[in-house]
Amino acid sequence: RFLLLCMLYALSPWATIGFLLMSGAVMLKKHFSVSDSVVAAGLIMFGPAIGNLLMAFVIDRVDRKASLVATAIAMALLGLSFAAASAFLPLVAIGVAFAFCSAIYATVLGVYAAEIIPTALRSSRTALAWGIGRFVSIFVPLVFFALLHRFGPWAMFGLIAAAIGLSAVLVVTIGPQG
Repeated sequence: RFLLLCMLYALSPWATIGFLLMSGAVMLKKHFSVSDSVVAAGLIMFGPAIGNLLMAFVIDRVDRKASLVATAIAMALLGLSFAAASAFLPLVAIGVAFAFCSAIYATVLGVYAAEIIPTALRSSRTALAWGIGRFVSIFVPLVFFALLHRFGPWAMFGLIAAAIGLSAVLVVTIGPQG
């Protein structure tokens, strides 16, 4: 369970942090102005606030595994849609939806982590797994910037989809019930 948790936390930043950090840069790569890119990035930040607020009202009534898988699939599809979109309003709407799902994913992952680790080890194991995720997050913008610069948005969002897709596969195949 601890290794699963470490893998999930190592995969999480590629979607939950990477998208938010790089959304403005993707907009620039898509030839939007700096001001439009900053406005889009700012509007996209409504997604996590809305996602976290809404999850507070339903988290006790949702299945953790199903929520993780559903939001992972949604993020993969929304990320690829963001890569494909070219108009400002659809990009912002997709970005808000992606950020909304990423906030739900991160919230549910935190609860799931606490539920699958025995009480005696819960604090140290979840803290270590979370720390692994923070360490991985150091490299996310560096890798994404290189991918975006060299290969464009599709490469960056392909990596996001692969990472979050792998997390869904892990949850489905070896994840215990929360």
